[in-house]
Amino acid sequence: MTQKHRRLPSLVQSSAGVTALVLAILSAPLTQPAHAQSCTPDPFGGETCLPDPDPNNSDNPGSSSSDRPRIPVWGGIPGVPAGLIFDRRKPYRVFEPQEAEPEFEPAPAPAPEPAAQPQPAPEPIRALWNKDSALPEPLALDYVNTHLRQQMLAQVEQSTVSTTVSGEILRFGDTDYLEILEPTTLLYSHPYMDPGLTAWVNGYGAGDRLQLNNRSIDLNSGGVVFGLDMDLSDTFSLGLYGNYSSTDTSSSRGSWNPSGWGGGVTADWWTDNFYVQGLFGGTSFSGRQERKLNGDNASGDRSGNSWNAAVRLGAPIDAGSIYLEPQAQFSWTGATFDSFSESGVSSDQRLRFSGSNADLFGTELAIKIGVPLRSDERSLFFPSLRLGWIANWGQGNGNQTVRFIESGESYSYGMSTENANGLLVEAGLDYTTFNFSDTSVGVFVRGGPVFWGSGLGTSWRAWGGLSLTF
Repeated sequence: MTQKHRRLPSLVQSSAGVTALVLAILSAPLTQPAHAQSCTPDPFGGETCLPDPDPNNSDNPGSSSSDRPRIPVWGGIPGVPAGLIFDRRKPYRVFEPQEAEPEFEPAPAPAPEPAAQPQPAPEPIRALWNKDSALPEPLALDYVNTHLRQQMLAQVEQSTVSTTVSGEILRFGDTDYLEILEPTTLLYSHPYMDPGLTAWVNGYGAGDRLQLNNRSIDLNSGGVVFGLDMDLSDTFSLGLYGNYSSTDTSSSRGSWNPSGWGGGVTADWWTDNFYVQGLFGGTSFSGRQERKLNGDNASGDRSGNSWNAAVRLGAPIDAGSIYLEPQAQFSWTGATFDSFSESGVSSDQRLRFSGSNADLFGTELAIKIGVPLRSDERSLFFPSLRLGWIANWGQGNGNQTVRFIESGESYSYGMSTENANGLLVEAGLDYTTFNFSDTSVGVFVRGGPVFWGSGLGTSWRAWGGLSLTF
């Protein structure tokens, strides 16, 4: 049988801020490929059909494929959301160490003067009083002396404690610390914190339920990231991180559940009013892909690798008791997929997927609004709201080719992406406790929706974590 090649429309749509990718799963082939094929919904958000080799067949289901919607998806590929790593830096209350007051040095003792010649003792000064002639003189003198001592004790000065206009002074060990309340931008720049080491661990989850041609598709992802940052100066740090990530995508017609391990490097540079964060890393993943086919499951192990890079810029602004931070984030993900063959069905229905690759590019422009709430001596609650515009930019990613293992007949379909835009709404809460010479602790939670334009639906995501600064 002569091989036939037919290009199908693009079926891939990336999601915001996550290494997301839409991959196509081909529908159930009939034993006689010359007949029209039935469409199967792609469990990652798209839908593809094997075209009818006869272009004159009006029942060809591939003829209307250009009308199928393109849907943004969370968690198509295991990976780490860039924002999850960038949010590891925590706000701490600001304490400026105060210089100790110089100790008082007594004046040198004067040279001894020559001994004076002894003089006859003067007559004691007698107190002046009026007494009744009947009062004995010794009793009157004792009364006067007692009264004078009481007057001297009443004139001893009492000590007072003063406070400053800037904030209260907290004493720790042998050092006094003055809390700096303004500007609020110092909460993140930590000008008086000595360079140290920070260990952190964050977890995340995201999910969607998409409607495609009256069918539901569930898309869920999650994982954990852990890392170590070392401050090389008061304004620069380098770090390493590792991650475990998994996804679960399923519908009534198929599923894919990859998971994998990865890691990468981070770098941060900051001042009181500007910062730059960057990361680069990768993840190796694999998982079972299934197509439901006439009561059976055509399945195979699909594996691959993804690489991601991201940069975030921020410009903190002091607005009195409110913290403002405009942000711009740029992220790129490149993924490669290994070839694999299906099993579980008859040989004339099995497919072999060739290797492929894809690139994703996304941006976020947002503003973070926070209000610091001080608690006890050194703790801080920091509720915040992050609003922004989020976008994925279409990329030309070539084709995915599949081949019937028995007949050798093959087809290919495009994996290019289209633009998608949405509104990001994210609420968060940080809680930190600063310790001067011990471990400082910070915890946080974040979460919220992304409302996509053009009727593409809503995505949800949430994450949180713990950090320890030594």
